[in-house]
Amino acid sequence: MDYYSRWLEIAFMSNTSANTVITKLRVIFATHGLPDELRSDNGPQFASGEFQRFVNEMDIKHVTSSPHFPQSNGLAESGVKIAKHILQQSDWTSKR
Repeated sequence: MDYYSRWLEIAFMSNTSANTVITKLRVIFATHGLPDELRSDNGPQFASGEFQRFVNEMDIKHVTSSPHFPQSNGLAESGVKIAKHILQQSDWTSKR
């Protein structure tokens, strides 16, 4: 979720590996531009060397929330709650 505009971007992923997350972020950044800062939890995909190289190469400051207190990243947690609600309201299993 963008901290300035509160824009929420949802991407479907078959897994949450660092490579998959990076691929999705590249698409989002190509659309909206590079952020100055990226906030995440301490998931293994964000702690990986591959992800750290990615943010360093893109010159993005990577900030993580407290490992035992995810509520410290309140806006992101709010975004997760909104995304879950949206996804529960729709039938994403039907083929289109």
